[in-house]
Amino acid sequence: MIYRSEAGIDIENPKTRIIDSTGFEEIARLNDGQNHTISIKTDVSGVRRIVRFTHRERE
Repeated sequence: MIYRSEAGIDIENPKTRIIDSTGFEEIARLNDGQNHTISIKTDVSGVRRIVRFTHRERE
């Protein structure tokens, strides 16, 4: 599953990363071999980026 955070918290420092999943919304559920592409813009960069996901079977 691929989730999008609407109200979650993502805090990072050199030693720790904390992610709070409050307000996560499911945007895709992939089966083996399926792909999904989304366009995002973050608070760190105003430039829109393309993110591609591919489901891989666990080995």
